[in-house]
Amino acid sequence: MNNKEFIINGKLYSTEDSLLLCKSTDACFEEIAVYHTKKGAFFSVRTRLVEKTEVKVIDRQEALKILNESPDGIINQNYIKVFGKVEMG
Repeated sequence: MNNKEFIINGKLYSTEDSLLLCKSTDACFEEIAVYHTKKGAFFSVRTRLVEKTEVKVIDRQEALKILNESPDGIINQNYIKVFGKVEMG
């Protein structure tokens, strides 16, 4: 995914200026990425093979839900920066 900027509800969300927490592709070739902005907001960018890109501002719980559903795509060091140290399972 190229660096992109999106205006949502009068605010600018930039993939370049935000921390990428997770990027995953599912069996239907849908790509989802979750970002955390410097101001503490979360947003997701979902790109479908046959449809347009969907960008949504999401809350912390929704971000964690997506991350939990895509553990193979989590960028561990970025996750720890945002959510803190994690326990061993």
